[in-house]
Amino acid sequence: MKIPISEPFVNGNEFDEIKNVLKKNEISSYGKIIGKFEKKICGLTNIKFAVACSSGTAALHTALKVIGVKKNDEVLVPTITFIATINAIKYIDAIPVFFGCDKFFNINDKAVVKFIKKNTYIKKGNTYNKKTNRRIAAIIPVHVWGNAANIQEISKICKKRNIKVLEDASEALGTCYNNRKSVGSLGDIGVFSFNGNKIVTTGHGGVIVTNKKSYETKSRYLISQATDDNEKFIHNEVGYNYRFSGINAAFGLGQLKKFNFYLNQKKKINKTYKKLLNSSPNFKILSNPRYSKNNNWINILQFNPKLKNKVIKTFKKNKIQTKLVWFPNHLQKSFRKNEKFEINNLNKFYKGSICLPSSVNMKKKDIIKIVEVIKKI
Repeated sequence: MKIPISEPFVNGNEFDEIKNVLKKNEISSYGKIIGKFEKKICGLTNIKFAVACSSGTAALHTALKVIGVKKNDEVLVPTITFIATINAIKYIDAIPVFFGCDKFFNINDKAVVKFIKKNTYIKKGNTYNKKTNRRIAAIIPVHVWGNAANIQEISKICKKRNIKVLEDASEALGTCYNNRKSVGSLGDIGVFSFNGNKIVTTGHGGVIVTNKKSYETKSRYLISQATDDNEKFIHNEVGYNYRFSGINAAFGLGQLKKFNFYLNQKKKINKTYKKLLNSSPNFKILSNPRYSKNNNWINILQFNPKLKNKVIKTFKKNKIQTKLVWFPNHLQKSFRKNEKFEINNLNKFYKGSICLPSSVNMKKKDIIKIVEVIKKI
């Protein structure tokens, strides 16, 4: 039997919540159950407003619209991220500008600050790229694999320069900074994903979080077809069918009842991997940033890039599911001509790392087996 990389863990509470929502006939996008789920997210993150929607990608697209990103605007983004982050920018016909990563695979904050200081100018309260003369409307720091991006300096300079900060925390529910602030709360707006492989799943779904009431209002408007008059079918803007369903919300409420258990399990898995691989000269588990409390969503195995093919072949032979690190997006066919800044050491990160099985319900014997396989490579 294959050891899966990150499968959902159904704890039993989901069935009770779904039965309840079926009895109340709140299965669609209307009813109190979605609001209840959103309040739970607000409570977990200590963020004032949450707007549940159909996917993490839908949340990203909507959030970009809400913060005012327009056609031909530029959005600063890490090259190491899932393609959905980049696609959401292109949905608006905006232009991604790519940055390299730090040792935790997150956007290089020093490079971003350097770029803004040296490569941009201010005109009428907005920031423009000296090279392209396009407005830089936003930045999307991605909290990769649950590792919090170091965005404090980014947030400071962006606030001065009227560049909106959209946190892509799709993989990072439960991750906090040292001051106990949840990811998603340091920028202007944030998003989380509840896809099937995430620490909490609703089957499919996402949520927009913000402390700004006007952003919440605009988000709800856009995800519901931008309806101005429901009876007369008046729509003054282009909207989207990005609504969340009662069934998804019920499933999510069931999952959230065990959220602390999930976090503890993920922490144990991470510690076990590190302990068992501590003496290995060729392999190590990616460390967590000291400035954050991690949710340990996925564990990353690091090694000499020359071993990559052998590592992949060995895992497949032993029926251990793994995933490669994302292909750098500035090298994707659609984005090769886009501007990039300080894209360094990507071979070391991209070719010398792989995602290991990290499911909540992993058994210790599975971790031991995986480590034994690794040590034989």
